[in-house]
Amino acid sequence: MLPHGVPSTRRYHPTASSWPRNSATNVTPVSDIFGTSKFCFLLVVIAIPSFLLGTTVSLYAGVDCSNSKVPATVGTPKTEEENEKIIEKRVQELVKQKEEALLSKHTALVKKMVEQECGELATNNNQAAVPVGAGGSADKLIYDPDQIGGMLGGVAVTPKDNFTDLIELGVPLDKVKPDSSHVMMLYSRKKSMPTALQESSWKQTYAPELPASQAIENCDILNVLLVDHGKGRNQCLALVPQYESYHIQHFMRVAETHNGLHGKLDHNEPLRLVSRGLTDKGREEFPPPKQSVTRQAFEMLRNYFNSLDEVMADLKAIIKNDMKPFNDKIITVMVCNHGQSELLINFVCDAKRKGFDISSVLVFATDEETAEIAKSIGVAAYYDKHNFGDIPAEAARRYGDSRFSAMMVAKIICVQLISYLGYDLLFQDVDIVWYKHPLID
Repeated sequence: MLPHGVPSTRRYHPTASSWPRNSATNVTPVSDIFGTSKFCFLLVVIAIPSFLLGTTVSLYAGVDCSNSKVPATVGTPKTEEENEKIIEKRVQELVKQKEEALLSKHTALVKKMVEQECGELATNNNQAAVPVGAGGSADKLIYDPDQIGGMLGGVAVTPKDNFTDLIELGVPLDKVKPDSSHVMMLYSRKKSMPTALQESSWKQTYAPELPASQAIENCDILNVLLVDHGKGRNQCLALVPQYESYHIQHFMRVAETHNGLHGKLDHNEPLRLVSRGLTDKGREEFPPPKQSVTRQAFEMLRNYFNSLDEVMADLKAIIKNDMKPFNDKIITVMVCNHGQSELLINFVCDAKRKGFDISSVLVFATDEETAEIAKSIGVAAYYDKHNFGDIPAEAARRYGDSRFSAMMVAKIICVQLISYLGYDLLFQDVDIVWYKHPLID
């Protein structure tokens, strides 16, 4: 078969360099044409551009040769950038198809493994407990419900940051470290466990990680224990099935001295019940008060009762004339001395900047200067000269010193006085600010 455009016969026109002709038909034979180098050259010249032209038209028309799909409409020729986008899109589709195939394969494999493990657990529920990672196999229980099932129905862990965002602990939080990044949750019975764990047909062999909201979703009562997470102590926690007590009994291996005090930590000594303030070095951070301190406290109590009627009358007048209790029944109480007056000013300025109503705030000033400062910035204040007259005006130098202790007594007195007047109260320190009004939902 001849190439397109080359006829089987041609009319002969004689020239000086004419081809041999058939005298009978006056036509040049086809065999003579194919035998010439000129024709081969002509064939190549025609074929190559035709191939390139066809390929280019296919690309611009968007023909998908792999799937034999041609778009419904053919637009104008695409630019190089558009072609690159088409190729990139096709590559992404192929990658996605491959990933989906692999994921489906892996999911089926994991499902099969879980079904096998659950089947093994169902046949091993009565075997002895072996902690995971302690040389036992993963199909052993981490605890024996026949021994402690009455107080421990299950366990889980939840991220510490997530937990403390949801539950306000009221203390400055330690920085999260890799080995102390989660909270251990212990559930007293199956109904207190997260719903997802309740529905499990197998008993736990590990503590699953859950979001805090899910970890506490069925906890009607939540007791939080803050424990040391340093590596320098051999510390143990014991949960004892017993009538519930919120007091933590603290035992340490320390020697007992002749005067009833204790020495420093000694691993060779037996565990002894000690006070909360005993340090590893044997120092008592909260020693019992001396007799002189006790007599001073008795004198303060005498002054309080002797001046009670006069103080109550003063407070009634201030509440009636200088302030407005929230909903006519709630008073926000603060105690401040001159050394803390800058913190008081900061609180008031921040509250006014945010538009909060602080007409229900009453500042118990422990000196006259602080009372004048509070009134000058628009806050009701009262200076009790009978009970606060001997309290130092300076700020405490350290936690627990004499100034700090005197301010603690003042806080107790002011709370008792407002309660005695029949009001509900919100007590707060002066070193905070409000993100939102605490008495408004």
